[in-house]
Amino acid sequence: MRNPRARFAVLCALAVVPAPGPLSAAEQMAPPAAVAYQPPAGNPAPRRVGGNSRGLPPALPAVAVLAPDHLGLTVSEQPRLLWYLAAPTTARIELTLVDPARAAPLIETVAAGDRAGIHEFQPGAHGVKLEPGVQYEWSIAIVTDPAQRSRDVFAAGAIMRVEPSAALAQTLHLAAADGRAAAYANAGVWYDALDAMSAEIAARPGDRAPRERRAAVLEQAGLAEAAAFERRE
Repeated sequence: MRNPRARFAVLCALAVVPAPGPLSAAEQMAPPAAVAYQPPAGNPAPRRVGGNSRGLPPALPAVAVLAPDHLGLTVSEQPRLLWYLAAPTTARIELTLVDPARAAPLIETVAAGDRAGIHEFQPGAHGVKLEPGVQYEWSIAIVTDPAQRSRDVFAAGAIMRVEPSAALAQTLHLAAADGRAAAYANAGVWYDALDAMSAEIAARPGDRAPRERRAAVLEQAGLAEAAAFERRE
């Protein structure tokens, strides 16, 4: 074949591409990609109260709701809410969930403060289901003097249930277990993203990668103290 271009085309057509070999051990153990939380549009107003220890009396630990500094979203009717306690305390800790349209709180309960770290608050354990479109408020208070509640160490956040978009539903359908957190975070669904990361931590307690991912997302939301504690665990 005298035409060099034609000869090159024939050689390319006859070339055999080798099949990819098996993944190396390092590739198989590679941690999931980092999660980047994208705040939803239309809810920019600050809604979080508390979240750091500046200005607190030395004897009282900091407390924080692990919520974004805006109206946080969930697609669950019974989401798992997370909160942070900087140090153990014997003081009374009260958890509250409020529907602003109702006079009485939906939930008023007491939590143990015997250990520092990240704790759970599950409205579903109290029989409460969130209604779509309602802007609920939830809070934590360390009660130092029941007669003077203005002295409480207080933290609060906001949550609203929404229906998942078609794009999110499709992404979740295709996502592996360790990709669900990223899917929720990219869609601006804070509480479910955090819950998915918590599920990863529970499933792989000896793996540092899920904890690092949760710490990074907490940092993105300005919850630096909780993120630092997570990295020390």
